[in-house]
Amino acid sequence: MDFLTRHHEGRQELIQVCVDLDSAVVRDREFRALLDSAKKYPKAELHIVVLNVEAVRDVPKPIQINTALTWLLDHCQ
Repeated sequence: MDFLTRHHEGRQELIQVCVDLDSAVVRDREFRALLDSAKKYPKAELHIVVLNVEAVRDVPKPIQINTALTWLLDHCQ
């Protein structure tokens, strides 16, 4: 897990950052890192932030995939 954010209203986010999820090895590593960290922070939202989102399949619930641009625009208000 790359980042844990704690918001003033109590919301938490676990964030994993990578260039892309094209490789099955990379996808598995990124998913596993978030899901393992979620055991310690069970109320946290799970996010993977990538440069490019192609047709990513089989994303475990509750992981959310976001492009870096979309994520930054949503979080820098």
